[in-house]
Amino acid sequence: MFILSCMMLLSAQITPEQNYGGILYNLKLKNGDIKNLLIDYNNNSLMVYNPDHSLYKAIQVPVPSGYAIYYVSILTDKLFDNDDQLEAAVAFSKSDSTGTYYLGRVIEDNGTIVTEVADCYSFAAVGKSSSYKLHCYQAKISNGSYTYSTKVYSVPGSVATVSPEEGERYNIESMSYPNPSNGAVCISYQLPDKSSIGELQLFNTAGQQLAVYQLHDLQGNFMLPTAGLTTGTYFYRLVSGAMSSKFNKLMILK
Repeated sequence: MFILSCMMLLSAQITPEQNYGGILYNLKLKNGDIKNLLIDYNNNSLMVYNPDHSLYKAIQVPVPSGYAIYYVSILTDKLFDNDDQLEAAVAFSKSDSTGTYYLGRVIEDNGTIVTEVADCYSFAAVGKSSSYKLHCYQAKISNGSYTYSTKVYSVPGSVATVSPEEGERYNIESMSYPNPSNGAVCISYQLPDKSSIGELQLFNTAGQQLAVYQLHDLQGNFMLPTAGLTTGTYFYRLVSGAMSSKFNKLMILK
């Protein structure tokens, strides 16, 4: 009985399969296929993998001169048209002594630019069922400060997964504001019921953990220190016991 029990425990162990050099996003296409997205910021490409870790598609991103990939907001197959290609909504940024500037593009997986939006730092597909709109969030610098606006576009299709950020919903909730921010960031959170201990983990775009902050209340507002953070994209998640929230995007503008 002891030997049998040990064998059962061994067969139930969690075993490593693959190590990706960055944060892996879960995607669902309209036909129900599950894919994984890895954003390769160094090579300006989007690597899409099958669940068995084989490469499904590598998308070379056409980056505007002087810019770098800032964030990939959407990867979908049937939102912007009805062909068989994947489309991505990508924001780019560049910085100089006067500030940080943004540009957004929707691209086909062959590199064709579908549309371009000035000052766009992020996209979102907003709606439900077959009725969606594309929201383009803009940040424009003037006299040393940023002004924000939103452009709304009609789109012909719909999505199965709205964006790389949309995955399983957990019982831990949080939101940050202002986001983007050029100063302090307040993160409002709610831990699972009967839990009063948690932590907030901060990561960079390469998936490296930068800091861990302890939370000691079931719910509350945590002021995230940003003095040591440079302009760019960051991710945070809340962890309490065996439960974890999804990764939330945080943008810092300085």
